[in-house]
Amino acid sequence: MSRTIGQMRRQLGVLRGLSRLERRSSPSRRRPDLWVRGFLSDRADIYPDLRTRRSAYVSDWAVESRQHLLNSRATVALLRDKTAFAELLEQKGFGAYLPVTVGQIRDGAVEWDGGLDAAEGFIIKPRLGRQARDVCLVADRDEVLLVAGDYRDALIQRRAINHEYASAINPGSLNTIRVLAMRDPMTAEPFVGAAVHKFGSLRTGCV
Repeated sequence: MSRTIGQMRRQLGVLRGLSRLERRSSPSRRRPDLWVRGFLSDRADIYPDLRTRRSAYVSDWAVESRQHLLNSRATVALLRDKTAFAELLEQKGFGAYLPVTVGQIRDGAVEWDGGLDAAEGFIIKPRLGRQARDVCLVADRDEVLLVAGDYRDALIQRRAINHEYASAINPGSLNTIRVLAMRDPMTAEPFVGAAVHKFGSLRTGCV
């Protein structure tokens, strides 16, 4: 019985997550016919042949239902903690590619790091979390102080600026690259399974 209740809770969690992703997406039109098959509406824009070759694609329902099995609890905890994950990447030699953290917010109080000079805006994001929830773009230090009360445990980072080619395609959003890293089950060697360059946002719409 407890296992069934646990499964129902996980399924409800998946439904809430998919609903949140659907609201944040900006498809050419909403597709209830895809929802009942486990796909988000914007998949019809991303995969033009989805209607005729649906069996060739893994549904969003399947992904969200099973992806928690990919990583151990310890790994999930590490990935959710932006500070711990950044420290690990820095140890591995990727420090030059990390967002620059210039301060923290603890229980609404701002703590700036030393040596802060002028910056073109800041990003405030919860230290723990994912999927860009409660992320805020602010113009200057005064605006940071105005919104600090909304956060209990957050990082203040310099605003990331698009590369010239990405701004030329869409200057209205931070056009990020999403990389799927996997590990070969036979050799245990990591490899890049796929990469996608994302352009646009909910505010700017499809690009």
